[in-house]
Amino acid sequence: LAWLHSPRSHFIPDEYPLKCRMSLKKELELKLARGLQEDQDKEIKGYSVSIDQAKDEFFKRKSIYARPKTLQNYESILGRFSRWLLEKEIVSLGDVTKIVIENYISDRSNEDSRRGARLNESTLNLELKSIKCFLKACVDLGFVEESTARDIKPIKCKKRIPFFFSTEHLEMIINSD
Repeated sequence: LAWLHSPRSHFIPDEYPLKCRMSLKKELELKLARGLQEDQDKEIKGYSVSIDQAKDEFFKRKSIYARPKTLQNYESILGRFSRWLLEKEIVSLGDVTKIVIENYISDRSNEDSRRGARLNESTLNLELKSIKCFLKACVDLGFVEESTARDIKPIKCKKRIPFFFSTEHLEMIINSD
């Protein structure tokens, strides 16, 4: 604030009349005060809530109406996601951005599954869907103002061509008895 009270502020030209300079100073002080208030609000919304706290509250709410298998999937996926965030030293919900989520999905797509093959696109989409659901619940609970995963598109899945038996193969199956 000291720069506002200096006689030759770089933000208020000297050619302005004194009355205008005073009103501009007041306006700048108000904008600065609003900016500080927004920063304080930002600390309250999202930055003061840890990911583990948000997860606990999420599971309390979901356990009321979600099926046990769904809860198990959420537990597995969000547990893996929160461990990855801890590795990246992200502990606050407010630090989870769109780029962070995209990096997580990218890292997961480069991992091998238990069978040694790459993770399927549908598996990655299921994880993304679970993270989106978690962040939307965080918005509903008032932990953050908006979901950072809202604009992330699902990964395009390869379409499988269905296999059909030919007439000859069907006749061979029928006549094999």
